[in-house]
Amino acid sequence: LLDRLQFSGHDVRLEKALALQQRALRLAQMGNLPPSKEDYRQSLALFTDAGRQWGVARSHAGLAAVDWRMGDCHAASHRLQISLAIGQKMGDRRMVANFKHELGIVYRTMGQLDNAAHFQRTALDLGRRAGDLMALTRYKTNLARTFLWQGRLEEAHQLASESFALAQHLDYPLYEGWTRGYLAEILLHAGQYHQAQGHAERARLILSEHESTLRLPDGGSLHLIRAELALIEGACAHAEGELRRCWESLEQSWHKHSVIIVLAGLGCAAHCRGQMVRAGNYLTEALAEALALQSYQGLVYALPFVARFLTAVDEAERGIEIWELARRQPFVAHSIWCADAVSYTHL
Repeated sequence: LLDRLQFSGHDVRLEKALALQQRALRLAQMGNLPPSKEDYRQSLALFTDAGRQWGVARSHAGLAAVDWRMGDCHAASHRLQISLAIGQKMGDRRMVANFKHELGIVYRTMGQLDNAAHFQRTALDLGRRAGDLMALTRYKTNLARTFLWQGRLEEAHQLASESFALAQHLDYPLYEGWTRGYLAEILLHAGQYHQAQGHAERARLILSEHESTLRLPDGGSLHLIRAELALIEGACAHAEGELRRCWESLEQSWHKHSVIIVLAGLGCAAHCRGQMVRAGNYLTEALAEALALQSYQGLVYALPFVARFLTAVDEAERGIEIWELARRQPFVAHSIWCADAVSYTHL
């Protein structure tokens, strides 16, 4: 199509920009992020030249999604702010709601949890007015995940349950699988392991019927949730297998912030198996990546496992210091799973 447009002899900037935007989206879905980014850049230039602001906003948002997955949250937030300003100027409520929702995800990754919750609440309010049930399902799920990181587990559970109920009403299997997966994640951190296991297993069955991977939107993975449940049971080899499958899936899709969490999990699993050199290597890499990308979520997830490891290798003073730092973060302070996984409640 792009070749035909190029040689048609007509002014086809808009058509070419739309085609590039669609190709960029498909490339991103397949994990081919560098060529996706180039297509989005070209579409942005064409939309700008044609004076089509809605296209400019969507190209910036597409670039933001790619930047976020590649680990550049600051670039992603800047582009989404541009998109949001355009949407507000146009008075497009659906566009505004979507860009605020996406900004919330980026802010959560950066650790700006209050900002994340504010933008996602606003998106949810706008989504309710628009009556878009699919969008409402996404907005409720991601606000629930932000509440989880704020340590607001009861509110997180309520919203995730509402999102799951909406997905069942939509009769769209992938949405049911995704919402079940994220409900399992929240139940896991609330210490309700049996219920989490049930939802995770049902989500696995649904996703296995409709997708080739167990990936969840926004960098999540059922493999990670299954690994976390296995760690609680002491099934360390099984946990490591799930984490390796998660690693392969996320590496292919370039979710760099989520890869940090998997590295930390691999460190915990190796420690559980008594493989201390491997555990140290995984945890060191997780910390280095988290600091390089300024990934709040990756860093906070890794800290309890680092503390446990340091104590085990006769650096108890440093381990206790890092554990106290971790416990000041609401996610760690309120996650029963974190306490159970590292067995650190005695400190």
